[in-house]
Amino acid sequence: MEFWRSITPPLLRLWQSGGVWLLVSAGVSKVLGIVRDNLLLSLYHDPHTVDAIFTAFRVPDFFFALLISGTVASLLLPRVSALGEAEQRQCTQSFLWGVILLFGVVVGVAIVLAPWLLRVFASGFTPAEQLQILPLVRLLFGSVYLLAVSSVFSASLQQQHHYGWISLSPVLYTGGICLLLSRALGTDVPLAYTGVAAITGAGLHLLATVLGYRLHGGGFGWSWRTPLSAFMGFWKDFSQRVANGSVFQVNYTVDILIAQHLVAGAVTATSIGINTGHVLLSLLAYPVAQYVFPHLTRAQGNFTRQWSVLRRTLQLLLLLTVPVCLVAAVLSPWLIPAVFRSLTGPTLTATVQIFTIVVLSLPFACCIPVLSRLFLANNDARTPLRISIIALGTGSLLSLLLSFFVLPEPSAVLGIAMGTAVANALSALLYAWHLRRYLLA
Repeated sequence: MEFWRSITPPLLRLWQSGGVWLLVSAGVSKVLGIVRDNLLLSLYHDPHTVDAIFTAFRVPDFFFALLISGTVASLLLPRVSALGEAEQRQCTQSFLWGVILLFGVVVGVAIVLAPWLLRVFASGFTPAEQLQILPLVRLLFGSVYLLAVSSVFSASLQQQHHYGWISLSPVLYTGGICLLLSRALGTDVPLAYTGVAAITGAGLHLLATVLGYRLHGGGFGWSWRTPLSAFMGFWKDFSQRVANGSVFQVNYTVDILIAQHLVAGAVTATSIGINTGHVLLSLLAYPVAQYVFPHLTRAQGNFTRQWSVLRRTLQLLLLLTVPVCLVAAVLSPWLIPAVFRSLTGPTLTATVQIFTIVVLSLPFACCIPVLSRLFLANNDARTPLRISIIALGTGSLLSLLLSFFVLPEPSAVLGIAMGTAVANALSALLYAWHLRRYLLA
């Protein structure tokens, strides 16, 4: 009874704060993501071709996740929160133009160097197959550029607590892709058509955030009067966030590279199995961590209060995730075929097995975003970075050894799932160990 009394107020505040829209958006986006993957499987029947598409997405996603998705909001919001309304507007506009120009240069260079990037990210494909992927990769870089610009408008809306437009934009993005892919069913379309669909979805994402930004008083001008104090320590903070994000991105890229050198369909099974197995991360863990972070920050230095908040949050996460993960693991032979009806043969079998292994480690994975927030709330970015390097590095090494040297070829792809599961568990345990030392210090 005491437990329920302790977690009910935070749940009510989450519901009333508008953050519930983020939870709903995450759920709808996940459903649309499943529809998108099914459409890709139906549109391009050959497993090797679908592998190529998932690989193509990995190239621009790597740079977007590294430079934009993990940095824009976390860099902009702390810098504008203490400023006046006029200065907030000036700072946001300067940040917007910085992303437009600087990430535009990155995307332009990446488009030119795409053939060389594919030699790294798609080394498991022949030069002729890499050439076939090339137009798709270049179009996907265009889509992530639109998403990068949109992320600044999203951050501004988040700072003003206008969650409706932020919640709508990812639904429009994935929904736009699904719409164009569904219109092409039954026809013979090139791989580049998927890139056109991605650009359409990204354009809708940008349109939603721009409309929300303008309707709430945002402007697009350039101001030379942006307070310099708002950008003090910018490059140091940026490099720390990139360093933290790079560990996960390198780890996931290594998993895809390993899968490319296995049987046809291994990339598809790895992508769908791991992403679906981690579904509660985006549906539950990340929104909860986002909600808890301000509470931990306000209690900076007060470890007793921080531990009280953290303990209740972890209890809630485990209460919700452990039963769901156990049921999902037991039902996976029926669940995955029902959700991904276009998966067949060995690819379906591998996807079920990968999903089962990964979902059993999901309770550990869901604790990681919350645990890391305690250290970040106390201005400690080094501990999360060290833990990520050790845990994900161990996972990647284990995946490599199991896939290439231990497991037989038909089941070699399971080595990737085992490495991911070990990385999740090891990361959570390392956080718990450091947390104990942290609180007892």
